[in-house]
Amino acid sequence: MKIKKYYIYRFLNKNNKIIYVGKTYDLSHRMSGHKTIKLEDKDIKIHMYKQIYKIEYCELDSDYLMNIYEIHYIAQLNPFFNKEFKTETINLLNIPDLRWELYVFPSFLHYLAIKHDNLPSTGIEIRNKMNSDVNFYSSIVKFYLDSNYVFKYFMGNMNEFDITRDNEKRCIKCNKKFIYKSNSHIYCKKCSKKRNVNAQKDKTKNKSKKELNYTYSQKVKDEKDRFASIYKEKIIELYINKKLSFYRISEILKIKRLNPETIRHYIILWNIPVRNQNNQHFQEKYINFIGAYNKNNHLVEVFKYKHEVRKWIVDNKLCEVSNFPSGRLNSLIKNKLKLKGYLFKYINEEIYNKYVNGRN
Repeated sequence: MKIKKYYIYRFLNKNNKIIYVGKTYDLSHRMSGHKTIKLEDKDIKIHMYKQIYKIEYCELDSDYLMNIYEIHYIAQLNPFFNKEFKTETINLLNIPDLRWELYVFPSFLHYLAIKHDNLPSTGIEIRNKMNSDVNFYSSIVKFYLDSNYVFKYFMGNMNEFDITRDNEKRCIKCNKKFIYKSNSHIYCKKCSKKRNVNAQKDKTKNKSKKELNYTYSQKVKDEKDRFASIYKEKIIELYINKKLSFYRISEILKIKRLNPETIRHYIILWNIPVRNQNNQHFQEKYINFIGAYNKNNHLVEVFKYKHEVRKWIVDNKLCEVSNFPSGRLNSLIKNKLKLKGYLFKYINEEIYNKYVNGRN
């Protein structure tokens, strides 16, 4: 389990004046977090980072002390870039001052370990030597501040443990450094060449796949047409005379390309009326002869389909809606309810034909 630590840190400018005080549980994570800038604070933060010359920190024993010291230092010193706790006052007697240490970025220590042969091989070893040897500490600190690395860290787009020149970038694929000519370049020469070759290969593959799919589908369609023309008479005989279903016809024929859905498709193409499950023709399924009667029980209008009734109701302004619901029409017919004096009920085909002929 990771041990929780408590830090308070401060930013100082070249005149050794404190410009910001903060607290954190993870110092390196908090420093990298300062690099993310929100749009609303962009101008203020960039102005602050330009003034940073060094960063100091102190490790504390508890969360309580960390909060107390942060409020105390902000209220006492009034740093320019702090927003909160400026008006707070803490009435504590003999609050001891802290022993501050200089914060050196891990990436800088890593840079030193790589670039210089006479130094320890890792950043952790350099840090340990700095803590033990005062002369070594002062020399590293001097070199650190002279190189203005604090400003580079905050203002440059550098990742942790990465130092690049102004005209250098890291390739996002192989992670090697390369000199770029434009900001849009994200791949090195080698990776970009490979990428272009692979893209061209993918294009040719996709083309060939499309052509194959097209030729295959065309071939299947031709086969279906050929089998349908051969077995046309047999299909019509089984469907009309013997009144077999599409499924039974496909079972009798035993041809892979002529499945029930394909047979139904060709039956429609040949202009043969399609039946539903109850051997009723598909066209006859939705026929409902309905009559509209007025208050005096006289037949006013007749309809062949329910959608005609609904349209007639809307056209004669018998309802407020623009589309009369079919469910409401069904309930009016079933329960023999009147709609603004009109009664709708089922009639037989003779009454319908008689009324239509009389009207004509």
